[in-house]
This record gives sequence, C-alpha cells and structure tokens, in this order.
Amino acid sequence: MPTSFRAALFALAPVTFTFAVACSDTTPMPAPDAAQAVCPTTITQATSSNTKCEVQNQICVVGFPCTPVYQQATCTCDTATGWSCLLSNGKSVAQDTTDATSLCQATGGTNPPQCPASTTGTDGTACTSSGQICYYSGLKCTGDVIAHTDNCQCVANVSGDAGLSWACDIAVCP
Repeated sequence: MPTSFRAALFALAPVTFTFAVACSDTTPMPAPDAAQAVCPTTITQATSSNTKCEVQNQICVVGFPCTPVYQQATCTCDTATGWSCLLSNGKSVAQDTTDATSLCQATGGTNPPQCPASTTGTDGTACTSSGQICYYSGLKCTGDVIAHTDNCQCVANVSGDAGLSWACDIAVCP
C-alpha cells in the first residue's frame, strides 16, 4: 500500500470512530405512535391502576371468557389516567377489575329476542343479545342440491364503538 494512502486512511479512522460514538449517544427516542402501541390483553391488565398507555385515544378491544362465548370490552387510552373500558351494553368496567366473569352479559338464554326478518339490511344494525345467532335460507347456486344457510350473529361492534350489532355471513354463488 502506498505511504500516502496509508497516512490518509489512518487520518480518517479516528474521525469516523468519533462520529459514530457521538451519534449513538444523542439519538432521541421517537414518540410512540399507533403502529408501535401495545394493547392490553386482559381485562385485569386493562383496568389495573398500574397499567399505563402511550397513545392518546388509542382503542383496543379486549376479550374475556364468558361461557359459551368470549365477550368483549372496548378500551380507550387516556395518557393521563390510563385505560377506560366499556362493555357492549355501554356499562363502564370498574378500575382494578380482577374477575371478568362478573362482566359477562346474557347471551340469549332460553328466550332470545326475535331475529330480524331477513339478512337484507341487517348487517351492522344494533342488536341486544350478545352471541345470538339467527339462520336464514340462502341462495341455491347452480349445481347445488340444497340452498346455502346464511346467518347473522349479535357481536361487539367491529368499529370499536361500545355496543352490539349484527354481523352477517351471506353465501354467494361463484
């Protein structure tokens, strides 16, 4: 290696090393955003006074077991106070809730509310009995022996808002 090249290489090496150390010590941590935010995974975690959230107005849906189905609470972040959760009926979940079974709502029982007359216009409309499923005769496609069965189920709002609405699965012919 020519002497002048070696001299230039050694002259630049300390500058590069010093620059790398200076940059690594001054890099600020970015503010959390919705893509980095973490949702609580249990009602106990969401309502704990020790659990903090980082993204103002972030919405998380937290499931909890209620035999025979899971039910959901919609939790909203307030960076000053933590998570606040609402059940599908709009009732607030108490701070430091440790037993989710006390939150379970009736799922239809032996006398559920009447099903909508048809699937037409039903998807996304309000319902009152979490887990209720209504069945409807669907399309009979070419080559089918019997018609498909469509269904609508009363579930937590997919928009993240508190409350329940019908979610319909409707068969289509190919």
